[in-house]
Amino acid sequence: MVRNLLESLDGQLRFVFRHFPVSIRHDHAQKAAEASEAAAEQGKFWEMHDILFRNQDNLDRESLVGYARELNLDLDRFTYEVDEGIHAERVFRDIASGEASGVSWTPTFFLNEVRHGVARDLDGLVRSVVDQVRQRAGSR
Repeated sequence: MVRNLLESLDGQLRFVFRHFPVSIRHDHAQKAAEASEAAAEQGKFWEMHDILFRNQDNLDRESLVGYARELNLDLDRFTYEVDEGIHAERVFRDIASGEASGVSWTPTFFLNEVRHGVARDLDGLVRSVVDQVRQRAGSR
């Protein structure tokens, strides 16, 4: 959905990703977020992100290492960073930032600094934006 939105707006939209692992839904969500940061250190954030998204039910350590292997990452470096929690603070900062902004679930989108409810598809997100624009225009 995000890729489609970015492509349709052809450079007119800035996309910023923040971690907000929902551990009540995925037991290993925190470590998976850290694994994506460990992959980022080797230039493979989005590749790892996509694998993790496709495999949300398989985020245990063994699976994470398998995904790193699939991406041809330096496994010693990757496992050290994940096992030692090297990127935990980065993920915690994103969580705190999200909570301060009113995020409670994922995905949550902000457009022009306005939070939009959880949208599961592009049409739903666009409807949410249009509804908020209409509400703002009506309150003026």
